[in-house]
Amino acid sequence: MSQAYITNNIENASMPFTLTWLAARDTVILAVSALNALCQHSDSKEETYCDYVESNADDPEGPPKMLPLEVTVLRALRNIGAKYYPGYESCGQNDKFNYVVMGLVGKNIDSLRKTLPNKRFALRSCLHIGIRSILSLEEIHRAGYLHRDLKPANMCIGRAPNDLRSVYILDWGLCRQYVNSTTGKPHRPRVRAGFRGTPRYASANALNDIDQGRVDDMWSWFFGIIELTVGVLPWDSDQNAPNEINAYMRWLGKKKQECIQDMALACQGCPKEFGNIYTVLIKMQFADKPDYDYFIACQKDVMARKNFREESPLDWEPQNELAKMTQVVPNATMMHNENRRRSY
Repeated sequence: MSQAYITNNIENASMPFTLTWLAARDTVILAVSALNALCQHSDSKEETYCDYVESNADDPEGPPKMLPLEVTVLRALRNIGAKYYPGYESCGQNDKFNYVVMGLVGKNIDSLRKTLPNKRFALRSCLHIGIRSILSLEEIHRAGYLHRDLKPANMCIGRAPNDLRSVYILDWGLCRQYVNSTTGKPHRPRVRAGFRGTPRYASANALNDIDQGRVDDMWSWFFGIIELTVGVLPWDSDQNAPNEINAYMRWLGKKKQECIQDMALACQGCPKEFGNIYTVLIKMQFADKPDYDYFIACQKDVMARKNFREESPLDWEPQNELAKMTQVVPNATMMHNENRRRSY
């Protein structure tokens, strides 16, 4: 796909983006707003790509421009030969737009979960998501970046029919380079760092404005996998959460700090092997490199104990009820209020 082809397809767009303009470019429209657009198209080789176009307009009151950072991370992933990301094709800029072309993916994990009758995956599928998402996260870290907003809504499966077993971590707009580009060593933690992320899945340290390291991404991953496995997070049952945002952040940070000091509470309803993951996480410090292989091994131990087969169909594969739901990429969603638990 040539740079000229991409540029010609966005050069004459007007603001705000309109369905008429997108449809005229022979695209399948995935999402559109006044400031950005997401669509798909195929090139002459019948390879499918995702175009993300963002306004270049200087609006001090508008949202920050995320696309330049996302492109930087995509390029870093490409440069290390990453396997567990959608792929990066091209990017560009003109006087009106920033844009990027990357591989197209399927639905996000949170949206898939909410299409199930009981709003939760089978344990076999949870473990698959956990293992594959760690592979994707390890590559982001190896490329020199922290994600800082890891959650099920930012994990997507691959596209049908041939990539349904892949799980990709997306949405790199809050990433931060954590290593010195000259020495390759982690930066020293800042004395105080503003919060970045989604409070529900953020680590206790992040909620308390403590600088984030790879360990904080791992806590966010762990909270997300616990939610997928059990259906809720340990603090969901507390009805005393304040409404004011600053008070809520302090309350949630305190609740999470209490939770992570108690393995039985943190891992309630989870497979017993999750306690081994917890034991490693609770000891990790800011500069520590996660033992990704060990976290994967813990989940494979659950599979072995439960006699799960690697080839068993996942909840969203054609043999299961979510097959028809994997063809269209939805708008991402973040939160839910499911209150039921189960045990393994």
